[in-house]
Amino acid sequence: MATSNTIDSCKIKAVLFDFDGTLANTLTLGLEVFNNYAKTHGYKEVNSQDQLEQYRSMSTLKIIESMGISLIKLPFIVSDLRKRMGEKIHLVEPIGNIVPVVKVLAKRYTLGIITSNSRHNVDIFLNRHNLTDEFQYFSTSIKLFGKSKRLKRFLAREKLDPDHVVMIGDETRDIEAARKCGVSIISVSWGFQTFSVLNQMQPDFLVSHPHEIQEILT
Repeated sequence: MATSNTIDSCKIKAVLFDFDGTLANTLTLGLEVFNNYAKTHGYKEVNSQDQLEQYRSMSTLKIIESMGISLIKLPFIVSDLRKRMGEKIHLVEPIGNIVPVVKVLAKRYTLGIITSNSRHNVDIFLNRHNLTDEFQYFSTSIKLFGKSKRLKRFLAREKLDPDHVVMIGDETRDIEAARKCGVSIISVSWGFQTFSVLNQMQPDFLVSHPHEIQEILT
């Protein structure tokens, strides 16, 4: 476990999870969906493990730039990709050992999900894995870089100070969003981006196993 800070769990009232790569093991499906989209729209496909690992070692923005994707077109691409993902979301499994951790945290905190995937896809996943009752807050959007605004709306709606909230995610953009809002961030290395690239951003905690989240927050 890498750490650059501490979290006073007695102050925490809400824990907000990213969905893809953090709760749901969507990497294989996401890659399949993206490559099918890329074939028909002229974008670079990810055809090898080496190429995938190269992208995993980049920040989210650098990945988008490397693939030649316009930021103007990005929301429309995300919208299309998550519709395609919805056709097979019922096949997606949770990250190993994350379910019991979620159930423990749900007894102590308000849990939420902030994601660029669709509410439809999230609901199918949660229902299939008996996690629906554990989450009270949902924020979905096709904007990859709008999480900080959605975090601020959550803080305002729930009338919470930033030090009452922890965010958990697998990408550099999750770290950036949490920092903009002053909330603590636990980064997870089992998702899309590598331990190394996340560590460079110095999140409050960087964990490699779900049980480490439970250790930090309970």
